[in-house]
Amino acid sequence: MTNKNNSVLPAPPHLIGTPAYYQFRHDDFITRNPNITVPNYYLDYGFEYAQKFQNETNQKLSPQGQKWTGEVMTNLQILLENRLSQPDGAEFERNAQTLKNFAFATHVEAYWNENGVAPLYILTFKDLFRILFAPDFRDLVRGKSLLQIVVIVGKLAGFWFSRFGIRKKRYHSL
Repeated sequence: MTNKNNSVLPAPPHLIGTPAYYQFRHDDFITRNPNITVPNYYLDYGFEYAQKFQNETNQKLSPQGQKWTGEVMTNLQILLENRLSQPDGAEFERNAQTLKNFAFATHVEAYWNENGVAPLYILTFKDLFRILFAPDFRDLVRGKSLLQIVVIVGKLAGFWFSRFGIRKKRYHSL
């Protein structure tokens, strides 16, 4: 299916939250832009890690960790869909580095999953370590990934310290 103005087609709802979403984005880009290189984020990062988390990491996680994985995949894809649906979405998508930077910038928000059934801060340490070490080492040590890790660890520490502080105050008031 093509469209006259080359605008980004919305992903079918049944693909949101699945690795197939990234294949759809890749294929839709090719259909609309036959002479332009597809942004590598779709298959080399999005699809690869969606598959890895769904098919490998998930089996090693608690039920809450598994729920978190599904919610995060959906969060990431909805954030990208929302950006692609903007009036300049097709132009934005044709700049592979801008698309990749945007996608990486959404990771902390999506991973934190504040409004989900399984926010990151309720997961066990075992789940957190399995999630942290699921990506390939080459991807973990890149600047953007390291920054995300630092921000998330900071948010987790802040959450845990605030919770500990609340409990500490309750015990002192007894």
